[in-house]
Amino acid sequence: TGTSGSPQPLPAALTTAVVLLTVPLMTWLAVREPRRPGRLRRTRRRTAVGRRLVLELTVLLATAAGVAALRSQGPDGILGAVPVLVALAVVLLLLRVYPLVLRLVLRQTRRGRGVVGFVGAARAAHDAPATGLALFVLVLTLGTAVFGGLVQRTVDDGLTTGAAWSTGADASATVAGTVAPAGTTAVALTGIRTALQHLRTLDLAGQADGAVVSQVAVITVDPRQLAAIAPKSPLADALLTGLATTPPGTRLDASVPLPSFLSPGLRARERTGGFTTTVVTQGQPPVNLTLKPVGTLTDAELRDPLLGPVTAQLPEGTPMLITTATADHLLSAQASGSTVLLLKGDGKSAGVGASPTALRSAAAKALGPLARIRVRAETLGALRADGLAQGLGTLYTTGSILAALSGLLALALELTLTSHERSRTTSFLRTLGLGGREAGAIHFLQLLPLAVASAVGGTLLGLLEPRLLAGTLDLRQFTGGPAQPALHTDYSLTLALVAGVTALILAAAATETVLARRRRLGAVLRLT
Repeated sequence: TGTSGSPQPLPAALTTAVVLLTVPLMTWLAVREPRRPGRLRRTRRRTAVGRRLVLELTVLLATAAGVAALRSQGPDGILGAVPVLVALAVVLLLLRVYPLVLRLVLRQTRRGRGVVGFVGAARAAHDAPATGLALFVLVLTLGTAVFGGLVQRTVDDGLTTGAAWSTGADASATVAGTVAPAGTTAVALTGIRTALQHLRTLDLAGQADGAVVSQVAVITVDPRQLAAIAPKSPLADALLTGLATTPPGTRLDASVPLPSFLSPGLRARERTGGFTTTVVTQGQPPVNLTLKPVGTLTDAELRDPLLGPVTAQLPEGTPMLITTATADHLLSAQASGSTVLLLKGDGKSAGVGASPTALRSAAAKALGPLARIRVRAETLGALRADGLAQGLGTLYTTGSILAALSGLLALALELTLTSHERSRTTSFLRTLGLGGREAGAIHFLQLLPLAVASAVGGTLLGLLEPRLLAGTLDLRQFTGGPAQPALHTDYSLTLALVAGVTALILAAAATETVLARRRRLGAVLRLT
């Protein structure tokens, strides 16, 4: 392709060739037969060790600085390379730990009686320095696949949370103005539970200093209705404890302070006392009401799905106050307010009450045909069918598959290019009386450490990287909801990737064992 829209096949072919040849080239560089120079002097060895140490420390410091900068100021063109630095740092740490672990294993197998474990560990320790680039490719590809599965699983779970936030319950109906629903009694007979919420905008004055707080969102609710709809809701539990202080159906007098829960921003403006407001109803004298704070809404309560349909109508940062619905008769009706009715189907009524059709019918019966009705099942289906969410899922699925295939290709090339050396070792041992099963076990033990290291490193990278970069991984535009969805790891995909690498190792060991039996010893042990 070209920048002007005209096709450019040659650049596209060259780019594709470079991408396809990257993994084979890196693998060949990692496993090619090195030249045999003379013994290096101690000074040159010390220089090489020092250079490696400086390089590793530089990469680690750059990674730490990049992660800190990315978390503080967000992504940009330069900081976009931080995920690669994180992967490189994980590989460098693995390359430091990998030989040490193999030496410990070799020390333990040396004390044993059998030769199979010792030879396999010795060959793996001997080949460890040459597997750096192959290990980097495997860790990067497996980490990408695990990361892709994590994002896809997080988005899928986040869509469920977003649908619940949009509807508040099984369904919700919203109508302009603070009105009294006419058909809630008939709806109750169908087995569907309802909870009514009224939203008004009032100006409050602090009792302590008289400071006016304008445009406060005042929500009146019946905590018993909310608890019946969502028994495990933290908001319903808090409101039931703080607001349900009078028997059901009690009409409060204007002289009685109304218990209220405040948002943190509103509580910060009046720390010592409550608030007052004057309600003016046409044709009646003004009524002065006192709002007595009995609690402050926590983050979990503010993000409760029960508040979703109401807070979706408010600008971000609007001060909020929740009080009891028993004071509704004291507050005047507002055409600029709104009425929200939450509905929950009763599963005991033969499943009819929980169907979208029954919920829509009940909502329309309660608030009339002008109500805007949302059903959670339909909203979730619409979110999952959204092109943006489907595109993200397709992108990460394709990326995970390609990353897994690239990792398997790198491992297959590494096995192919180093098979001759392993065959020579096995052939020497066969001349000394090694059996076929023992030869297969040696092949497997030689390849097992690389598979384990790549599986551990790739899994660690895929799980660690999203959490290090959590501040920049904003998935709310895909899922909706009040907050960033929690990261959920796709453990089934992770186990499948690890099992795939292990299965490939077993298949390679079995293949090499079969080929070694058919190969003549003279062809393998030829010195010239």
